[in-house]
Amino acid sequence: MAACGAYAVNTVQPSSPPAAASGAKIPLIDDAAFPNIGDRLSAKGIPWAWFSGGWDNAEAGHPGPTFQYHHQPFNYFAAYAPGQPGRARLQDETTFFSAAAAGTLPAVSFVKPYGTENEHPGYASEHTGSDHLVDLLQAVMSGPQAKDTLVVVTYDEFGGQDDHVAVPTVDAWGPGTRIPAILISARMQHSGVDSTQYDTTSILATIEQAWGLSPLSSRDAGVNPLTNAIRAGTSGGQGGNG
Repeated sequence: MAACGAYAVNTVQPSSPPAAASGAKIPLIDDAAFPNIGDRLSAKGIPWAWFSGGWDNAEAGHPGPTFQYHHQPFNYFAAYAPGQPGRARLQDETTFFSAAAAGTLPAVSFVKPYGTENEHPGYASEHTGSDHLVDLLQAVMSGPQAKDTLVVVTYDEFGGQDDHVAVPTVDAWGPGTRIPAILISARMQHSGVDSTQYDTTSILATIEQAWGLSPLSSRDAGVNPLTNAIRAGTSGGQGGNG
């Protein structure tokens, strides 16, 4: 881990439990100074939750061997520390499956699979991860909320060594090389490829647009939301360069 001013580069651990016994930890982030998308949703009264594979075991003090502490973004913020009201938003992935079956999923749901089920090379396998993804998708699409749900599947890294498309320059932090993203909805009548330029913060922008939330930063304020891709799937039109 290297630090430069107010920035940390590479893996840092949360201060709130569950946290790794070793590795650099950073102080809890002040939500008032640096709000996240969960804070924005809560302020508007929008139901939401973060579902993580292995969370209950990790929180109870006996994490699985591939539970990733640093893959729990909200656990870095003061509003979601143990004892704080926001802590209830951090839930186990098993709750996601039961909520999907019951039709009680929050309006915005984030899902982070357990380590061996996230397709990461080195400690996970592609087929185990993709099989688990199918389970997650089937839970949503067979549930009572399927007709009103948009699922966005994406990754934090790319799967190859080369990309023929030059990486655009937006700011000092990227974007980086292209990563896969798949949009799925029972309302989509067509499949295809959208050529609009997006980045990961396009997901934030889509949530913000849908719920009338203020942007978190200049990045999500200026990026394309996923509107073109959604429109292409539901109307049969071609995604364009928005």
